[in-house]
Amino acid sequence: MEKQKKFEKELDKTHKNLLELSWYMRGGVTIRDLHNMPVTHIKHINEIIEKNFDMSKKAGMPII
Repeated sequence: MEKQKKFEKELDKTHKNLLELSWYMRGGVTIRDLHNMPVTHIKHINEIIEKNFDMSKKAGMPII
């Protein structure tokens, strides 16, 4: 039972991350596209978003 709860929690985190990626991509990718992507691609997209977020923060430019 404990493994099931842990799995559900991890699955929920994954779904939330995919929804956030979809938002950051502004329609450039659908949630279905993200579900079908290899995990490594999602990792790279997350890294790109984080890098751009950091650059915007340093430059004082908001990400809308």
